Amino acid sequence: MEVAKRKNECQRKHSRSSGLVYKAFLFAFSILSIHAIKAQDSHLLKEPIITDLILPNTLSTHPFGIYISRISHNFQTRPNPKASIGFNYSNGNVWLPQNKAYKPTSADQQELIKTTSWDDRQRLYDLSLPAKTSTFYSDGVYRVFRMQFAVPLGKQQELTLNARAYLFDKGNTPYSLFTSDDFIEWFHSNVAGGEDAFKRKFYGINEAYTQYTSFDGKSFELNQGSSMFTGIEADYTYYPGLDFLEERLFFTNLGVHLGLNTNPINPGADAGFSGSILKKIPFRKRFEWNMGFSLAALNQSFVRAGEGYSISSSPWLYSFDLMTGVGFISKKNAEIFIGIDWWGQSAYNRKEDFDDIVLTVPGPEDSPNWSRESPHWFQTMKHLYRTVTASNFMFTYSKSNYSISCYLREDFLVDNAPDAQTGIELRVFLDRE
Repeated sequence: MEVAKRKNECQRKHSRSSGLVYKAFLFAFSILSIHAIKAQDSHLLKEPIITDLILPNTLSTHPFGIYISRISHNFQTRPNPKASIGFNYSNGNVWLPQNKAYKPTSADQQELIKTTSWDDRQRLYDLSLPAKTSTFYSDGVYRVFRMQFAVPLGKQQELTLNARAYLFDKGNTPYSLFTSDDFIEWFHSNVAGGEDAFKRKFYGINEAYTQYTSFDGKSFELNQGSSMFTGIEADYTYYPGLDFLEERLFFTNLGVHLGLNTNPINPGADAGFSGSILKKIPFRKRFEWNMGFSLAALNQSFVRAGEGYSISSSPWLYSFDLMTGVGFISKKNAEIFIGIDWWGQSAYNRKEDFDDIVLTVPGPEDSPNWSRESPHWFQTMKHLYRTVTASNFMFTYSKSNYSISCYLREDFLVDNAPDAQTGIELRVFLDRE
């Protein structure tokens, strides 16, 4: 009973906080949009201040997403004049308590759970009946490394090549300054959340272990020091340069994306497309507001090579990115951008499949509710069947021959996959104008 109370209270708190965050974000975005409509007033400038809006790749270090060639949204207004090489390093703390899901094989039991609320199914369902099972547990820090090479193909086209890999470890300080268990628990205890809010200390902090078994019985594990090269990607971007839009300081781009997943977890190729629109509002000679919206769709079934593991049953992953921020030119002629976005992605698994499973929390025989000590225990598998969202707080400093960006990513819906994530990206421009 006490665990249920904590779970419900946690859900209410984070539902309120995430709701307030998104409402505030959308309110600010709406105000800026209204201002943009009036952007032709005489006191506003008619030319953009920041010609190249460079933002870091903020894709999450999700335990399954890292094996997929997900699409990073692009808000550039044109190809960079010269080729560039880049390096992106992200690290995210993942905390997903152990879950075990049952998928009944008998028609009577299937009908029973379809008509029962998910949190009542374990109480009503007889776990001894024949069923397929799946388990998932992840606790540790994922470090994702990306190398990038971008080259312009004329004035309106660009080709970008990427390679990605990851390292999984305990995330000890100082190598994970803001994403270690130690820092996150200090933050919860002293700033927000309360003492051991998600029971990391109860289960043991500074651990590194991931285990997944799919319903077809295939499983894999990660331990301290596990690493893998996961794939390469090619992104083609076309910048239409539509005069009737750009004279109003609206800029668009269209992208085609192809990814080759070279890892044994999800072997094959993904293909997708994206589109973005960006509005600039220059003011006071050196400043401008930027507001952008981007959509993308990725087909995960484009080419399959081998069986792999069933980590995502949705054939398509759809995503969006709503971004706003201010850019300005410093006294030393550097381009600086400070912004925030709201990012979302469709569920990794088909949402309707959640009606077919019973979520349980396995643990020691003398403590059946062991895993329920964490108020978000159910998110381990439940978040795989719903839209996932996050916000990124970004900063970019650009000079004529390089740019450096950093970001902080926070999950307000308590998926904790990852909980907190930080990253830094460096780009070097080769003989840039």
